[in-house]
Amino acid sequence: SAVQGVLIAKHPLNDNDYYIFTTDDAIGGINGITYGFNYSIYSKTDDTCSAPQRIGGFRATEQVSATFHKNGLDIWIVTHEAIIDVATNNYHAYLLECSGLNTAPVVSGLGFSVESKSGTSEFSNERGSIEFQHNPTLETTIKAAATFHCGQGTWDPVKSISLLDFNTETGEFSNNQGLGDGSVAQSNPYDCEFSLDGTKLYVSYMADPWSGPLLGRIGEFDVATGTYTEIGNTGSDAVTIGTVKLGGDGTL
Repeated sequence: SAVQGVLIAKHPLNDNDYYIFTTDDAIGGINGITYGFNYSIYSKTDDTCSAPQRIGGFRATEQVSATFHKNGLDIWIVTHEAIIDVATNNYHAYLLECSGLNTAPVVSGLGFSVESKSGTSEFSNERGSIEFQHNPTLETTIKAAATFHCGQGTWDPVKSISLLDFNTETGEFSNNQGLGDGSVAQSNPYDCEFSLDGTKLYVSYMADPWSGPLLGRIGEFDVATGTYTEIGNTGSDAVTIGTVKLGGDGTL
């Protein structure tokens, strides 16, 4: 049930090897199936898949995304760690190189703090997504965006949608900006996606019981100004909106 959950990236040089990355599922809680961040390699040559290998010893949020290195060949794979009963804002970026996956991460600590809470009445906020601007001209610095589900609207709704800079040479994040108006209504984002030209950030919101009508919503933020505009909603109680993706023609 993870927002992103799985990402597949082809080896930079070998067209027959596909790296399959998987995250944890936040809805399972501390007793759920939480194997951390893992990868397997599928070989198209002989139709086999290697056993999953865990990267690092941390729990993972549901976030996983990728973007090209500045060199246009290697690929950055990014997720976010989670710790039981400890707040952490660490992003982990791994480089898939011509020689294979470099499992030594570039760690950036900034933005929204995730915490997997162990109390029976508490809520974990490991649910979320992360996306990168499209980068056809291989710029050194591009925008990234992340969503974090805030539990019952009490965990920093301003930063529950983050806009960040990402350095495609070093794998480092910087300049975190919390989007939103700080209201509980914007504390339950689910997925996000940039427009093709990178000027808009689309965000989907789950239906929720604490910010008014139980409507799933979708809206857009202007990346330059942070201005939010609701595009539409489900118009029906308890009907939510999930993943958003951009098609090859630029249509959401």
